[in-house]
Amino acid sequence: MTKVSNEEQSNNANVLLCDVWVRADKPVREYPLGTKFKALMGGYWIRVERGFKWCTGSTFPNVGGDWTGDVCLPNIT
Repeated sequence: MTKVSNEEQSNNANVLLCDVWVRADKPVREYPLGTKFKALMGGYWIRVERGFKWCTGSTFPNVGGDWTGDVCLPNIT
């Protein structure tokens, strides 16, 4: 089991948390890593290095058909 330092935890939180959902204005692949893509019935996709990760864990090559068109940009400091 790998232990995550407090600094790494706070860095991950800064990248994945967001406050505002906005309408997408460009293709999904042009958004930075850590961007969230809202799903219709709740949940979200996150842009990661290998594609788009569903909020419960599986990674896919693209966002699902349930994407609403709204994105939440990462809070990168």
